[in-house]
Amino acid sequence: MRKNLANIVLMVGALLAILFFMFHLHQTTKEQVLSRFSENQLQIAQQVATQIESYFRSRFQELRWFSSLTLLRDTDR
Repeated sequence: MRKNLANIVLMVGALLAILFFMFHLHQTTKEQVLSRFSENQLQIAQQVATQIESYFRSRFQELRWFSSLTLLRDTDR
């Protein structure tokens, strides 16, 4: 009987160790995925901000060009 009890205790201990290891592995993987997701979101946000800045810069240059045309036209009168 004592041999069976020792085997049961050993099996329960091994099962608990495996469950703890699986939980730890799950948590570690979850943190890595969240970290990579955050880094990816930051990179996308920076790319979009750069594109928006470029868009507004080119529109501003077009406005300056149009205003210079109107100034040239007005001085011809």
